[in-house]
Amino acid sequence: MSTLAEAFETCVKANPNRAAKTVRLYRQVLRSKLGDWTRLPPDAINRQDMEDRFSRITFRHGRATGNHGMSMTRSVCRRPCVDHEGLRSPVDLWLAAA
Repeated sequence: MSTLAEAFETCVKANPNRAAKTVRLYRQVLRSKLGDWTRLPPDAINRQDMEDRFSRITFRHGRATGNHGMSMTRSVCRRPCVDHEGLRSPVDLWLAAA
């Protein structure tokens, strides 16, 4: 299974028409808000991890930044969840519990 960083690169390549500025912003969010997860496969990130990370980002940077980080993580995890039967996005698991 791919790591979150590899899944991110797959996600970026899947939409070559995305603005370069947007890709730079996504890379910055990945590096600064989710950097310690980049070497993990999506299935190593659980619902509680997502909840804790959202709370931490929101506390430090505001709700909009927290929402953006979770939205990006959800998009990045979409492909691995399709490729690996039974894998659910950690963001989807977190949202289901809310």
